[in-house]
Amino acid sequence: MQHSTIAVISSLDTKGEETEFVAKTIKRYGHNPLLVDTGFRGVPMIKPDITREEVARASGSEIAKLSGLDDRAEAISIMGRGLSLILTRLHKERSDFRGVLALGGGCGTALATESMQVLPLGFPKVMVSTALNGNVSGFLRGRDIILYPSITDIEGLNPILTTVLHNASAVICTLAEKAVMPSLKSEKSMIALTMFGITTPCVSAVKKILESKGLMPLVFHANGAGGRILEELIRSGYITGVMDITTTELTDELMGGIRSAGPKRLSAAADRGIPQVVSPGAIEAINFGPEETVPSFFKDRVFCRHTANATLVRINKGESAKLGRIMAEKINSSTGPAAVIIPLGGFSEYDKPGRLFYDKECDRVFIKSLEKYLAGHVKLVKIDAHINDPVFARKAAELFLELLECKQQD
Repeated sequence: MQHSTIAVISSLDTKGEETEFVAKTIKRYGHNPLLVDTGFRGVPMIKPDITREEVARASGSEIAKLSGLDDRAEAISIMGRGLSLILTRLHKERSDFRGVLALGGGCGTALATESMQVLPLGFPKVMVSTALNGNVSGFLRGRDIILYPSITDIEGLNPILTTVLHNASAVICTLAEKAVMPSLKSEKSMIALTMFGITTPCVSAVKKILESKGLMPLVFHANGAGGRILEELIRSGYITGVMDITTTELTDELMGGIRSAGPKRLSAAADRGIPQVVSPGAIEAINFGPEETVPSFFKDRVFCRHTANATLVRINKGESAKLGRIMAEKINSSTGPAAVIIPLGGFSEYDKPGRLFYDKECDRVFIKSLEKYLAGHVKLVKIDAHINDPVFARKAAELFLELLECKQQD
C-alpha cells in the first residue's frame, strides 16, 4: 500500500490534544498526517507541519496582526484565504496528497469548509464539527464534503469523542486509499437539468426524451447546493447545454429562503455561451425548514407544509414582478442560444387549480415583468399547459434540441 499524505486542519491552541489523537490514528492506518494550524490567538499545544504563521503569510498577512484584530470574522476570512492557497499548492505539487480531515467548532468549520472548496470533486474531504445543527448548506456549497458530527464538543478527549475521531480518521484513510476521481468527460453530450420534488414529472419526462436522442442528462436537485455545483460544472466546461426547468433558487436568493444557490445562479451558461432553456419551475415558492423556522413577517402568507422539515411560502405580486426582471436580466447576458419557456397553467405541483399556491394573477405578473425586460435575442415561448403536463415537457425538450442543433451548426 502506498502511503498517502492527509492534511489535518485544526486550531492547535484549542484542539491540540484531539488533533494529536487524529494524527496518531492516521499513522496507525499507515498514512502520513500533515498538521496545519489555523489558530491565530493562543499558543499551539503541539507542533504543526504548516504553522499558523505560514497560513497567514500565504494570504499576505501576519499572525501578529490577526491576533490583535477585534473583528474575528475578518481574521477567519484571512486565514481561510491562506489555507485555500496552501491546499491548492499541495494538490498541484504533491502526488501523495490524497485527503483532508478538519476539526472545528462554528468558526473552524466555516474556515475549513470554505478552503476545501478549492479541491476538486472526488478529492476526499472530511469535516468533524460541533456545528452541524440546522441548515449546513453554507458549509457544503455544492462540494462533496463529508460532514461528521462530533457529538460532544471538541474540548478534551472522552470515550464518545475518541470514537468519532477514530472513525473519521478511518474514513479519510480509506478514501485516501480507494477514492476515485470522477471522469466527467463523456462520449455523449452532457445536458444539465434542474429538478425539485414539485417539478419532478416534467424533468423526468424531459430526461427520457433527451436520452432517446443519444444525450446524457445530469439532473441537479435545485436545493441550493445543487445549483452551486451545477454552475461550477458549467464553468468548468463539462456541460454541453442546460434545461433549467426549476429556478426556485432565485426566489430563495431574493427572499432569504434556505435553498439559495447564491447570486451567481443562472449565470454560467450565459457566460459560457452554451444552449439553455429556462423555465420558472417552482419559482413561486420560498423554501424554509420546519414551520416554526419561517420568519414572522411571512405569517399572513399562504404556507405549504411539504414535509415535516420543509415549509414553502407563496410569493406575492410584487415579488413576482422582481423575479421576472431578475430572470430576464440574467438570461439577457447569454452569449449563446437561449430561450425561456413559460407554462401558463402553473409553475409547480402546488401551483395548479385546487392547490394551495395556485394564483393565476401572481403568475401573470411574473410573466408580464419577464416579457418587459427580456432582450430580443432571447426566444420566449408560452405553452398553454401546466409545467408537469406531458405536452409542456415535450415542447421544452423540442425547444432545447432546436437550440442545441443551432449551436452545433455554428
